[in-house]
Amino acid sequence: MRTNHSPPPRQAPRRQSPLGWLLNVASGLTASVMLSLVLGTFIEWLGMHWWWQEEGVQHSKAMVLEDLNYLRDYRQSLLTDDAVQFAASWALAASRPFELIGVYRFIAAQQQPPRAAGQSPVRRALQLSLHDSAKYLTAAIYVAQDAAIRLAIVVLALPALAIAVLLGLIDGLGRRDIRKWSGGRESSFVYHHAKRLLWPAFTGGFTLYLTWPTGGFNPAWMVLPFCAAVAWTMSLMAATFKKYL
Repeated sequence: MRTNHSPPPRQAPRRQSPLGWLLNVASGLTASVMLSLVLGTFIEWLGMHWWWQEEGVQHSKAMVLEDLNYLRDYRQSLLTDDAVQFAASWALAASRPFELIGVYRFIAAQQQPPRAAGQSPVRRALQLSLHDSAKYLTAAIYVAQDAAIRLAIVVLALPALAIAVLLGLIDGLGRRDIRKWSGGRESSFVYHHAKRLLWPAFTGGFTLYLTWPTGGFNPAWMVLPFCAAVAWTMSLMAATFKKYL
């Protein structure tokens, strides 16, 4: 006896609400910042041990000063009249958690070199370890400040990013209309792949810039390719969207 088993009805995919989308974007950006901070600190510590032993803590301090100096040529922005002060306030905010948990007090207590006279080898080794750990913690503070400065630079570059998105949409919608009225073929393959590339285009250069372990990284080298990638992705998405709605 045959029994016909009809497949269960497919449930329509749930559309994400604007609030859920904003929460996903905020969580993704927060995760990118935390990941870049952890990677930047790890790379700096590794460099202090292997690559720039002579510079030590001064390497991370020099990066903070260098990134602030880049902003002196671009003081005014659409978001603030003093870009240097804006970035410096972000660096100060990044160092406050270290102050609240007592890292600054620990570093100040370890400023004097450990004494060798009248101490056991175990106690001297412990003091040397604490003295070295204070250097690494100081470097971590500078890395956090530098990441905050670069994050402030990214925020200052948001108007340029908005212009890139707008230009990409205008160009893509224009090419979509040409394809629509000229009888071009419709394929969702390119659209879905461009849609997958949108988020890496938004966060790829952003994360790379925050984790860059050495100096000499002019913000313009990040802003221009970053905006170009976003504009190209938006244009490709808009151009390959459905011909008929």
